[in-house]
Amino acid sequence: MRSQSLFFILILCGLLGSSGCGHLPWSKRDIYGKKDRELFADRDLYIIDGRYYVKVRERGGGQERFVEIREYLRSPSKWELLSPGGKAEGKRVEGAKAVIRKRPKRPLFALLPSSPPYLKRKVLVLPLSCLSDFPHLSDASVTELLLRTLSQKALVSLPIGPESLGGGKTDFTSPDPAQVKFLGEVTGAEAVMWGRLYGPFESPSGAFCQLELKLYETIEGTQILDLLLQQTADAPERALEAIFQEAAERVEGVLSRSGWFTRVARVDGDKIYILAGRQSGLREGDVLLVKEDPRRRSAVRIRVVELLGADMALTERIEGGDLEAFSLVLYEEAKGLTEGS
Repeated sequence: MRSQSLFFILILCGLLGSSGCGHLPWSKRDIYGKKDRELFADRDLYIIDGRYYVKVRERGGGQERFVEIREYLRSPSKWELLSPGGKAEGKRVEGAKAVIRKRPKRPLFALLPSSPPYLKRKVLVLPLSCLSDFPHLSDASVTELLLRTLSQKALVSLPIGPESLGGGKTDFTSPDPAQVKFLGEVTGAEAVMWGRLYGPFESPSGAFCQLELKLYETIEGTQILDLLLQQTADAPERALEAIFQEAAERVEGVLSRSGWFTRVARVDGDKIYILAGRQSGLREGDVLLVKEDPRRRSAVRIRVVELLGADMALTERIEGGDLEAFSLVLYEEAKGLTEGS
């Protein structure tokens, strides 16, 4: 009898087709439409037995409770939406487990298009502060060693003085994001680096040093790397070289996970000067995108026509509208573009 029932179900599914089977009473269907989800796109939703709930309180001091989103929409003035409190974990509501859906915001730095590995990332390096047993090791000498180590990677490192911070500020451990963005806009750098070196210190077992390092991206001015490194070696020089080598690898690694970018320096009609060139790895004929915001599709396409000085380039507009100084310049593979386009 059971086999006959199963045979009947299979025949029924075959007659109805796959779409028909999807509407059989025992099949699971999503009861919410696109508009339902869009209305609550910026809210934390709780999934309880396959239905979407929001956490609310009745206006006028009522108790907290969970209501299904369609019930909420029938009389939104009755409810006050609440943010989830406590830990972001499942809660027991009327015998059912609720799960908070998180929608993390992606930083703009992570939205950049991919770029070829030969393009070098420009990093501004503030002077290291150095506390060491060796009087010949100064802030300037250890900073110079760090710059040389960074230049061995796919990085263009530029020293900047504390006066670049403005307002007499000398501590860059918690910078103003607007300040970091400004430094990126006027130099074309992708990141700003701050560091503090402890050591090398000598002991009977060898030399020891510690490096504290922070890296900030210049699109939004947020911190993207926070390192505390330690190294030991049989000689102070080797400990210092090893810790800077590790720091350079970590900086190169975090920057390589995002796309390359620089900035527009000046606009003169169809001539656009940008803050990257030969030293950054650009070549004549490279096609680039200029955008105010990497989230937008609209862009101006430019082509490198001449490399200027150590690290600038003259480009020409080949497609798009107006643009302004300090706009983002991103790399794009030349697809379907010819010299005459």
